[in-house]
Amino acid sequence: MRIVLALFLAGFALPSCRPAQAPQPDEAEIRAAVTARVDGYVQAIRDLDLSYMEGFWADVEGFTVAGDGVLTAGYSPWIEQLRSLVTSIESVSYVEISDPRVYVLGPDAASYSMAYRWSFNMKDGSVLSAKGSWMYVFRRFQDAWKVVHSAGAHVYS
Repeated sequence: MRIVLALFLAGFALPSCRPAQAPQPDEAEIRAAVTARVDGYVQAIRDLDLSYMEGFWADVEGFTVAGDGVLTAGYSPWIEQLRSLVTSIESVSYVEISDPRVYVLGPDAASYSMAYRWSFNMKDGSVLSAKGSWMYVFRRFQDAWKVVHSAGAHVYS
């Protein structure tokens, strides 16, 4: 009986002997941080702020964007496509997102899904408009949450 009692009491004492772990952010904090990052990206599109847009994406091994049936592997090819598009835009008519969904994958990862619609006045005089849905997979880095994988589709009008 003494052995059972000693083991029972040891069960309470042992957890306090474990090394302290750094506090983890709660899910609400992660959702807020990721949402703020997307809100910043949407504003960067409105402002044609290419610098912010480039920093939204993570320059890491395995970076991939799957959009409209095309797989773009690597940060540099994606950024080249982004620069090409942004430098051909004269002005932004609107960019709107709706039905945002954040799913926390862990203390350093989350996904963000949304519906969107946008319209750009292009330098060649044309108008480029689309709607669709998109998903970002974020990873927390020391300086910011950044997208490591992304996928979605555009329906052009």
